[in-house]
Amino acid sequence: MNHYSNPTANAAIGTIDRELKMMRKRAKFLKERKQKGLLTPAEEACARKQFVGIYRHILQNALAE
Repeated sequence: MNHYSNPTANAAIGTIDRELKMMRKRAKFLKERKQKGLLTPAEEACARKQFVGIYRHILQNALAE
């Protein structure tokens, strides 16, 4: 991601990057559990509540595969 000379913007971009990385890691974990048949409907419902807004597509892509 590009970094700007604005420290406030850099902090915001860095925070979003860390959050995206964390959500991708969580989606990968959920995908692995689903493939092994260990993902319960309650866990999936909880994940759908966590993956909202800009993060929704990450979970949808992970569970669709």
